[in-house]
Amino acid sequence: MKTKTEIDKFRRQLGENIRLARKAGGLTQADIVERVNVNRPTWSKVEQGQCGVRVEILAQFCAAVGADPTSLIPLKINGSVEGAEAKSIQGALRTVARGRALVDVGVTALARIVGMNDLE
Repeated sequence: MKTKTEIDKFRRQLGENIRLARKAGGLTQADIVERVNVNRPTWSKVEQGQCGVRVEILAQFCAAVGADPTSLIPLKINGSVEGAEAKSIQGALRTVARGRALVDVGVTALARIVGMNDLE
């Protein structure tokens, strides 16, 4: 089991990676909260590493900024690679991102069928 200190370091690094990805995407925190289902104070805490973030929200964030979800997950805590745990988190993020992409494709296809081409 991870210690509280290790978890705090992980959250801080994840938050920093999220903040850098947001800025690289040219978006403000206000832009992000409009695109994902999180309020501004909570998103600020995520970027500061003061709280965690759900996988679904992280996937939505990555879609908004065009980032690979696996690039945000810190692989080192206290200088050691967290192999199995990091790979498990990365796998979960990939699965959510793929599922979201499939849903988007399905919605677009259904929109075409019913003549709502403006959803594309």
